[in-house]
Amino acid sequence: MKDELPIKYYQDLLTSKGRKEHSVFIVEGVRQVEQFVNSNKMKILEILTVGADPCVCPLNAADFGQTQGSAPTRTTKIPVRYINSNTLGKITDSKTPNGVIAVVEIPKAQKIDLTTIFGKVLMLENIQDPGNVGTLIRSAAAFGFSTVILSQGCADVYSPKVVRSTGGALCNLDIISSADIFDSINVLKKQKYRLVVADLDGTNENLPEREDEKIIFALGNEGNGVSDKLKSLADFVFTVPFDNSAIESLNVSTAAAVGMYLLRKKDLN
Repeated sequence: MKDELPIKYYQDLLTSKGRKEHSVFIVEGVRQVEQFVNSNKMKILEILTVGADPCVCPLNAADFGQTQGSAPTRTTKIPVRYINSNTLGKITDSKTPNGVIAVVEIPKAQKIDLTTIFGKVLMLENIQDPGNVGTLIRSAAAFGFSTVILSQGCADVYSPKVVRSTGGALCNLDIISSADIFDSINVLKKQKYRLVVADLDGTNENLPEREDEKIIFALGNEGNGVSDKLKSLADFVFTVPFDNSAIESLNVSTAAAVGMYLLRKKDLN
C-alpha cells in the first residue's frame, strides 16, 4: 500500500479522542471484518492483515474480495496492508488478536433521517458499560430491530470493546449515537411510533402486538434505570417477570433480550 500510515495512527484509534479526530474506528477479527466487507452500510478505508498463513490468519487478504459490498454499484477496492504479528499486537487491545483488522469510517449521524427509518427502534439511555452496549446492539440485530439510538451518556459505540461485543452487528443496523433521545422520540411519535420503556415498576401485560413495527424499546442506566422524563413519555412500561426473591434485578442486557424477543416479528422463530 502506498503512503502507509504510521503505527501511532492506528494506536490513536484505540482512544475516544483519536476516533473523534480521525472519524474512523477499528474492527477486529476475521468474522467481523468479513461482515463489514459484505455490508454496504459502512465504508472500509483499509484492511491490515498478518498474511495468508492459516496458523495466524485463516483468510488471505485476497479472500476479502477487495471489492466492498455485494451491490453491483459498489466497486471501490479496499486497500490491504500486510503487517507482522508484533505490529498487530500494538494496534489492537485484544489479548489474542486473530490476524485481521479493518479501519472503518464512522458514519455521520446527520445522514440518518428519523423521518425515513422503518422497523423497530432500540433506544439506550446512559448505558455506560461497553460490554452491555455491544451486547444490546447484537440482540437488536438478532431480533429484527432496524435502528439503535444512543444518548450522549452511553459508552462510545465505536470503542474496541463495544465493537467486539456486537459480534459484527454494528454494520447491519442504523446507529445514531450521542443523540438527543427526547427530540428523537418526538420525531418518531409524529410517525405513530409507540414507546415501550423497560422498568422495574412496569407490567408484563398489554404489550403491543408483535407484528407492530412502529415500536421504540427503551432501556436505561445499569444502576438507575430509565429517567423519570423518559418514563413519563412511555406508552407502555414493561417489566420482565422474574423471581425477585432470588435476585434483586436482571442485568440490562438480559432484560433487553427478553423484551426484544417478546416484541419480535412473528416470523422470527
